[in-house]
Amino acid sequence: MKAKIFFILSLILIIPNLLLSQSIIGKWKGEINVLNQKLNIVVNFKTENDSLKGTIDIPQQMAFGLELTNIKTDKESVNFELVAGPGNIAFFEGEYLIDDSGNPKIEGKFLQMGIVGTFNLALTKEEVKKEETQSVQNFNDLDVKILSGVDTLGGTLSIPNDNTKKKFKCVILITGSGPQDRDEDVFGFKIFKEIATHLANSGIAVLRCDDRGVGQSTNSLGDKVTTYDYAHDVEACIKFLKNHPSIDTKKIGLLGHSEGGIIASIVASRNKDVAFAVLMAGTSIRGDSLLISQLYEITKASGASEEDIQEALRWQKNTLNAIRTDSGWDELREEMFLMSKKQIDTLPEAQKKLFPDSLIYQRVDLLISQSRNEWMRKFIQLDPSEYIVKIKCPVLALFGKLDTQVPPSTNEIPMRKALEKAKTKYEIKIFDKANHLFQEANTGSPNEYFMLEKKFVPGFLDYITNWILKI
Repeated sequence: MKAKIFFILSLILIIPNLLLSQSIIGKWKGEINVLNQKLNIVVNFKTENDSLKGTIDIPQQMAFGLELTNIKTDKESVNFELVAGPGNIAFFEGEYLIDDSGNPKIEGKFLQMGIVGTFNLALTKEEVKKEETQSVQNFNDLDVKILSGVDTLGGTLSIPNDNTKKKFKCVILITGSGPQDRDEDVFGFKIFKEIATHLANSGIAVLRCDDRGVGQSTNSLGDKVTTYDYAHDVEACIKFLKNHPSIDTKKIGLLGHSEGGIIASIVASRNKDVAFAVLMAGTSIRGDSLLISQLYEITKASGASEEDIQEALRWQKNTLNAIRTDSGWDELREEMFLMSKKQIDTLPEAQKKLFPDSLIYQRVDLLISQSRNEWMRKFIQLDPSEYIVKIKCPVLALFGKLDTQVPPSTNEIPMRKALEKAKTKYEIKIFDKANHLFQEANTGSPNEYFMLEKKFVPGFLDYITNWILKI
């Protein structure tokens, strides 16, 4: 599951820009610190036609190469803008400094829509890109189209090259929340492509599809799609595989990541044709409880104070209550407006004029609309354990010890109790040092994802493969 971090997606930045005379040309890496969250940023400066040009990447918002304008420097100060929409401006006001090692850096204030924070940038040396070794591919990838009701799912079916077998055991990969492609590409880490390659090279067929509305998959439901609709899509995949000549119909299993683990539990609980299920960072507690646990662990890992953590939890609980009851939205809207207004009032008069009340309300309404949808309403009421207890096939439940999105501290014990109640064969494995993507992590915060090496913790792929082969 992707972290549900509600940060301003459309930016007009004014970021400090280094003086040309002080060598600002090059790549700068750093972060924005705002609302107890850290957003990693990469800023590139270059000269073009005797003028200074720049771009910014914000990987956690999947924003890359955004053009900067009005880049200005004055003595030791640096400023620039990123225009992304009318009336939406974020300011970066920084100071050009030299650290103790003699390296240049920029530090300063961040401001957007009344939200105040800080940011920092450090000049990086050009990295020599290592040549990637091509992994051996002992399988064939087939493009497939699968009907799910009135919609079509585009996917890839990987069939091992093994002439000694006519039919293969097969795994359906199920992505986490948010729009995902068939590779479940998170900041360049193609999670499902890595898993599919390893399994197919080990003699196990793999089916993975683009989510509804992504890539080659259609979505007639629009913003009405829920977790249960994704479960119907997986059942359509099972039906497709049962009619495929290369697949052993008695050995079709599921591997779901994060929300995909919930979907796998739903499907396995009501389909006797599912031979096994792998729950990769799958949740076992109700959605609203998960989001509270998730927010606490993420803000804690980001270094927030206990006071700030409790304030964030208070807002989360108020929002969840409004979603749960579909009431109190007007009160929540006014409370959010007053919080933003309070922050804006601390700004200089010239900057306060940029944020009329109508603009503040516009932003607040956007944030509320992101919470007030059918998927969220269903998700916070969904208790995966109600389905896990009905699973009769073997289950492998995997957790990352440093996972802040599906913390094992709140999910491992309920998962074990539900599987015990199901009276099925199961195994639970917690990978040390692993985050939600099962990368080797430092804190487990989603803010680290794009910085970490794009590979799984040692032994992860072999563990899954060996378990599936034993079934």
